[in-house]
Amino acid sequence: MDDMNIKIGTFNYDVSETNQPLLLNHAECAGIIDYENLTIQIKNESNTQRKKQTLLHELFHGIINEYNIDISNVDEEYLVETLGTAMYQIIKDNDKLIKYVREEV
Repeated sequence: MDDMNIKIGTFNYDVSETNQPLLLNHAECAGIIDYENLTIQIKNESNTQRKKQTLLHELFHGIINEYNIDISNVDEEYLVETLGTAMYQIIKDNDKLIKYVREEV
């Protein structure tokens, strides 16, 4: 994965890989999103499929944050993990889907 920039809502997040440990609540993570600095970091020791799934996982965290989705009655990590895995599989299995979504009307 090359460094990239991904727009979530009205904000552009810089996405990069890192060799540094990524910690959230004293637990090591495969990826982390920083809403203040508009960055997403992905641990580069993961395999390619895991990195892609992790990126989608972090994007779902970003969507929840940027669109102020109320998930007060839902475990956010469970929701994001399930959605991230499902979206990764959908994108991987449906190459025409991305082209379709990107087409201008």
